[in-house]
Amino acid sequence: MTRRPSWPVAPVMAMIVMFLFLFSGRSSSRPIAYFS
Repeated sequence: MTRRPSWPVAPVMAMIVMFLFLFSGRSSSRPIAYFS
């Protein structure tokens, strides 16, 4: 990532990651295998 956006990326990325892990954790038993 060479660009530096004016809006904060850290909190947004954290929210997205948490949401994805929670959503996939409830859907399947292996969320990590699904993304990585």
